[in-house]
Amino acid sequence: NMYDVMGKIYSECQSDNEFRERCSSELLGRVVITKYNDKTYKIDDIAWDSKPSDRFVTVRGPTSFIAYYQQ
Repeated sequence: NMYDVMGKIYSECQSDNEFRERCSSELLGRVVITKYNDKTYKIDDIAWDSKPSDRFVTVRGPTSFIAYYQQ
């Protein structure tokens, strides 16, 4: 899964900047399948400044990433 892939990349990097650069070069453009809905998505960007408590709007209204993935 992407968490494991990013963990491996992180263990090989000497700095946060190197980690971000390597993730961008290796992951952008990849297609992934999600466990929660079995759909595929292409990775177009990595939101480095986002955190789990950040909120966004769904058809049901505002929610956090935490709440969204707990549903």
